Amino acid sequence: MIADTVDRRTMRSAVELACHAPSVHNSQPWRWRIGDRSVHLLADLRRWLPATDADGRDLVLSCGAALHHLRVALAASGLRATVHRLTNPDESDHLAAVELVPGVPPDVDLGLASAIARRRSDRRSFSTWEVPDAMLAELTGFAAQQGAVLTPVTDRAARRRLGADIALATATHARTPGYDTETTVWTGRATGDDGIPAANLPRVPTAGTTGGSPPARSGNRREPTRRTAPCSRCSARRRTTRSRSCALARR
Repeated sequence: MIADTVDRRTMRSAVELACHAPSVHNSQPWRWRIGDRSVHLLADLRRWLPATDADGRDLVLSCGAALHHLRVALAASGLRATVHRLTNPDESDHLAAVELVPGVPPDVDLGLASAIARRRSDRRSFSTWEVPDAMLAELTGFAAQQGAVLTPVTDRAARRRLGADIALATATHARTPGYDTETTVWTGRATGDDGIPAANLPRVPTAGTTGGSPPARSGNRREPTRRTAPCSRCSARRRTTRSRSCALARR
């Protein structure tokens, strides 16, 4: 039995690590239920951003990232995870049931698990550097392993069309009632583990300054930031944050 192999402390630790996943505005729109042999992922509709994410797609993507992190954390703890998605049509917020089976998965990656807590969202503007073909191929392969399709946009004309579509979407969002309110509520926070801390937002150059590249920012979790060494590829200093808590709904 799974209960003879792993206790709830191990499962809770895996869920805690899963909560380091990135999410829209760091809203962390998920809830968890821990059973005897399973972990259940549910959407937390109280954290849904209807103006920003009208169809809930970003909410589901955020929960999908947490589900991925849970699988990685469980594998590092010596547990196989069989995922059953959307198992109950009468419970639309029940996104996945993760069945636990003893035994280390053959593709366990301890390095990937340890990287979860170190991952940060970099909010600086992208540079004009070309992404190497080898890296594009690697990223495409990683996406395929997760059942997703990553399509690099390398054609100049296609990039221009994509840029125009993004600009149109940005303008449409700006005109959406309630969008500015949601952005204000979830960004520029001074306390708490959710939302985007004010210290992690790119700085807007003021009159008489040259601006330059804003520091790399973390949009994931919140704790007092600390300075680290300058980035090896630029003069900007990075900030990091760490999390201590995660919302668990016990069964």
